Amino acid sequence: LGMAGCADRQQDDAQTVETADGSVLASKPCKQQSTIHMASKGTVAMPTPSTCTPSSTPGIGVIDVSSTPSPGSACRLAIPLPRCGVSRLTPGHWLLQYESAAYDLLDLELLAAFLDSTKVSSYVTGQKNAMLLVKMMRFLHSLDLGFEDICCHLAHASIYFKSIYSACGAAMSSQEIANVLVLLVFLAHSYIEDETCKLHVWHKFLFKGYCKLPTLSKATVHLMKRLGFVLRAPDEDLGSALAEFSHLLPPSCGK
Repeated sequence: LGMAGCADRQQDDAQTVETADGSVLASKPCKQQSTIHMASKGTVAMPTPSTCTPSSTPGIGVIDVSSTPSPGSACRLAIPLPRCGVSRLTPGHWLLQYESAAYDLLDLELLAAFLDSTKVSSYVTGQKNAMLLVKMMRFLHSLDLGFEDICCHLAHASIYFKSIYSACGAAMSSQEIANVLVLLVFLAHSYIEDETCKLHVWHKFLFKGYCKLPTLSKATVHLMKRLGFVLRAPDEDLGSALAEFSHLLPPSCGK
């Protein structure tokens, strides 16, 4: 799960392809490569390991997850992902103020469904907590995960969170709730994906300002103990959780 030897891993060089406008696209790294690669201008490319040849697949954009954008600032993509999905956010929903910072409007809709399913939406409305969740969604896209995969991550994490919150939710601050939600998405990622992004990378881009890596590793183990070290969700619970997200995806997104 990325808890052992997280701080001292060898990183390989990624092949990159520069477009006419100077944007840098990351190629698919070689098999078994799961490290992070720095591209030019501070952008970070973390595609899922696949082949050793440059990818020409449209939609694999470089997402800047090295800094936290403020509401109103644009999320710069080398290749913007076309917007898709039917908005379920009501006018004036607090997440809408982060639209320009999100990778895609559908991210906010999925986040709204995620927070509604965990019943903690009102606890994470602060800008710092909200931006952590928006940044997490952009981070998942940088791993070359499709919307369907992201929905699966969120569905599992929502099931995990209900168990965690029922046990110790009363003692959690709003900041702890936001960070636990993201860490549970990491656990879901570790369970679902064959090729995973290690915990030290999640720490570098999502948790570095919150705690040190050893502390994050301990928190990961603690959450797993609370879950009985079982990350497989019951079929019935998973079906209900996925239903919260699947209806948001139109056919054009591969529903």
